Amino acid sequence: MNRYKALFFDIDDTLLDFRKAESDALRLLLKEQQMLYTPQAEAHYKTINQIL
Repeated sequence: MNRYKALFFDIDDTLLDFRKAESDALRLLLKEQQMLYTPQAEAHYKTINQIL
């Protein structure tokens, strides 16, 4: 007998390293767009992303 209809997991920074995944995805995106990754570019992205 199932007592649960759904099971939710909060995996951000528990099962997955969310910050590393976000940084890796940004690096791949910038590389794909032939743009240079720099710590300043990542900081700028994070500033904009935080506002959104």
